[in-house]
Amino acid sequence: METLLTQLTSASAAAANLHTHATTAALRRQALLGCQSLLDQIKVAQARLMADATTHRDWISTGHKNMADWLADTTKSSYGDAKRKEKLGNALGQSPDLSDAVASGQLSPDTAEALADIITNPPPAATPDDISDLVAATKGATPPQAKAAVDYWRDQLTSETEEEAETRRFAKRAVTTTIPADGTSTTSITLPVLHMRELLNAFDHAAGKFAEGDTRTNAQRLADGAITLAKLYNSGQVNGGRSNPNIIVTITAEAFAGLTNQPGHTPWGDRISAHTIRELAKNATLQRVVMAGDSIINLGRKVRYASHDQYLALIARDGSCRWGNCTTPAAWCDVDHVQQWANGGTTDIDWEWLLCPHHHTQRHLPGVTIHGNANSNTRITLADGTTIQCPPKGTTHHKSKHSKPPRTAPPGRQTTQVA
Repeated sequence: METLLTQLTSASAAAANLHTHATTAALRRQALLGCQSLLDQIKVAQARLMADATTHRDWISTGHKNMADWLADTTKSSYGDAKRKEKLGNALGQSPDLSDAVASGQLSPDTAEALADIITNPPPAATPDDISDLVAATKGATPPQAKAAVDYWRDQLTSETEEEAETRRFAKRAVTTTIPADGTSTTSITLPVLHMRELLNAFDHAAGKFAEGDTRTNAQRLADGAITLAKLYNSGQVNGGRSNPNIIVTITAEAFAGLTNQPGHTPWGDRISAHTIRELAKNATLQRVVMAGDSIINLGRKVRYASHDQYLALIARDGSCRWGNCTTPAAWCDVDHVQQWANGGTTDIDWEWLLCPHHHTQRHLPGVTIHGNANSNTRITLADGTTIQCPPKGTTHHKSKHSKPPRTAPPGRQTTQVA
C-alpha cells in the first residue's frame, strides 16, 4: 500500500509539471495514451480498494452511510461515480475472467464497468460458465457494445416474460428535481425508452426547427419545447393529440409475427422489446421495407436523393453511422452515395449508406477510397493507407461477436414462439 501511495504521488507531480504547449502532436498523442493507461490502472486499483473497504465497513465511525458516501463527501465528487467504482471492484473480485481480461488489456475498465452489474447480480439461471462466455464475447468491445451484449445475454437467461419485464421497467418511472441553485434546478426523468422518445419528440416538435441565425444549442431548443408545452397545458390550450411526431421502430418480420423475440430498434439505437412493438402495432402505421429487389428502394440514376422508403431501409440495415466503431444514431446521420453521384453512382440501397456528418466529411477528403458496396465487406482506406472496416450495424445485422448467446437455453425461458 505504501508503494502505491508513493507511485501515485510521483505520477501526480509529473502531471502537474506537464507543459502541453512545448510538445509535438505525436508526443501529445503519446502522452494522452500514457495518461489514459495510468488512469485506467488507478481506476482499477481504486475500485478494488472501494470493494475491500466496503467489505471491512471502513466507513463506520465516520458519520457516513457507506464508503461511497464517505468518498463522495470527502472528495466533493459524485456519489454515483463512487458507487460504480465499488460495483466494479466487487465484479473484479467475483469474476477471475473479468479480472484477467482487464489486467491483460483485453477489456478497458469502462467496458468492465458496463459488465459489473450483471456479474454481481446475474439472472438466477446463469452459471459461472455463462459469465465466462459473456466476458469472452465482450473482449475488445466498447462500453456501448458491452451493454448491448448484456441486454441480449440477460434476455436469454431470464425466466421473466417480456410482459413482466415491461411491467418491471415501467415501475422504475420517476421524476426527481434538485434543490434550486443560482435560480435554476435540474430535473431527472426516468422512463421506459419508448416513453422517453415520445417525450423528447414532443419537446422537439413543440420547439420548432432551428431558424436562420438561431444561436441556441439543441439542448436549449428542447428545453424551450418543454417550456412551451407546459405553458400551453397550463393555459388550457393542449386539448388533443397530433398525427406527428412519429417514432420509427424497425423489427424483423419473424419477430413481428411472434416466431422469435428479437427486439426492434429506433433510429437512435434504442432497443425496444418485440412484445412492446407488437402492442404498438395495433394502432400504428406499418410499412414493409424490402431489403433487395424492390423498385421503390432501388431508384438507380432516376433520382439523386434517397427517398423516405430508402431511408427506412437504411435504418434497418445500417443502424447507425457505418464508419468503424462510430455509434452515432441513424437519426443523426446523412445518406451518402458509396460511389459518388458525380462519378456515376446510383441511388440504390446497395450503393447507399448512413454516415454521421463528421465521417461524411471525412469520406470525401482527398485520397480516401471506398471498397465494396454498402451491403457487406465495406471498407474505407484513408490517405495514409489505414483501412477501416465498415459493416452494417442495424436490425438485420445485430448479432455481432459481442452478442454471443449462451450455449443452452435456461430452464423456464421460452425463446421462440410457434405461430
